[in-house]
Amino acid sequence: MPPRITLLVDATGVGMSAVDILRDALVGGRCRLIPVTFTHGDRLTEVNRELRLGKAFLVSRLWALFQTARLELPADHPEAAAMARELRDFELKADPNGDLKFGAFKVGTHDDLVTALGLAVLIDPGGRGAWSV
Repeated sequence: MPPRITLLVDATGVGMSAVDILRDALVGGRCRLIPVTFTHGDRLTEVNRELRLGKAFLVSRLWALFQTARLELPADHPEAAAMARELRDFELKADPNGDLKFGAFKVGTHDDLVTALGLAVLIDPGGRGAWSV
């Protein structure tokens, strides 16, 4: 029997309605869907089988994995260059309320690859990482 797959879905932009449609499509399969809502700050919490994830937490974890050589990107792959650009474009900003926000704020910048990779490495099946299943 193939291993069960855990799929983390960014529910922040698409909303829970889209997550519910995806969940319905996966019923009976070997896939466990976990909605992730991005919040400000540097925390990761689980609420009612959903994750609340601060972008600062996600990016800090990626930086730590890269700096300790536990995560490497293929040097000659075009998506690796795009990922490196996205990581460089990430900024920390404080809003008028003093809340810190992480993201790619400059016009024309994106953080889709950073978000996808951050979600992909968030789970540690062995229970030693950020969040375990």
